Amino acid sequence: MKLNHPSNVAFDEFTHSYIMGDKVLIGITTLMKHQGLSPDYDGISPEILADAAKRGTAVHTLLEHYDNGETAVPAEVLSDYFEGKVLQTKEEQEALLKAYAKLGLQIECSEYLVTDNKIVASFIDKVFKDGSLADVKTTSSLHLDSVAWQLSIYAYLFERQNPEIKVPHLYAIHIRNGQAKLIEVQRVADEEVAEVLRCEEAGERYVQKNAPADASLILSDAEALTLVDAETKIAAYDAATKALKASSEAIKDKLYQYMLANNLEEMSCPGGVFKLKKPYETTRVNSAKLKSKYPEIAAEVSSVSEVKGSVSFKPNE
Repeated sequence: MKLNHPSNVAFDEFTHSYIMGDKVLIGITTLMKHQGLSPDYDGISPEILADAAKRGTAVHTLLEHYDNGETAVPAEVLSDYFEGKVLQTKEEQEALLKAYAKLGLQIECSEYLVTDNKIVASFIDKVFKDGSLADVKTTSSLHLDSVAWQLSIYAYLFERQNPEIKVPHLYAIHIRNGQAKLIEVQRVADEEVAEVLRCEEAGERYVQKNAPADASLILSDAEALTLVDAETKIAAYDAATKALKASSEAIKDKLYQYMLANNLEEMSCPGGVFKLKKPYETTRVNSAKLKSKYPEIAAEVSSVSEVKGSVSFKPNE
């Protein structure tokens, strides 16, 4: 995959700024804060947030070295604000690396710079070989809504910077407590992303249109992740079961035709016995026709029962 790299934007590591000529562009994180799309960390002390950022940076660096085929050297991470506090041990980092490696991700590049050449610029943590994008998160809770916004803005900029590539999937890579999870998130429509950028340029505050209620109103992040994981696995099992049934029915039909033609009630094979169920006729009432021709009779013989409500799940595409 050939990626286009912006040559007019430079990143200043000392000030953590994106410079384009004599103009300073803001990062996606800053954009999201301005537009009310970021998690609310107001109740957390700046020192704790700084330590969390330092811990996250260490993990990002380790994974970048690993994905680049370089030697990833775990090193103890100490707090800058709380004397003697260990944010991460070498052992913890080694465990995270092993968990990450098990994901088997096909990485095209790490820290890929995208920009709109007007307002924002930012680095995408991971670009997969199929064009999918991912962001590494090390927070205790994964804020799926804000991650979706962040990755959707990345995808919007990425596709305009690389018009020949369509981003197929967006993922959060959640690294925490020696575990690594790959979680697909739903992409926000390009029209909404464009509106966010317009609002930022115009100095306005973005208001999301027709936004569905967030499940975080009633579910914790852990409950939401557990539910999504379970429903995704169930859908995968159902699809596998459907495929097995289709394969089985094709073979059983061959057996059925032979048994019917030869008037065989049973046929054995290693592991069991197949029994023939011959075709038969059944009588059913055509309720639609009954209601149409004899509505009074249909009403007289009909009964009303309540169907229990439920919640269905649609995975992100």
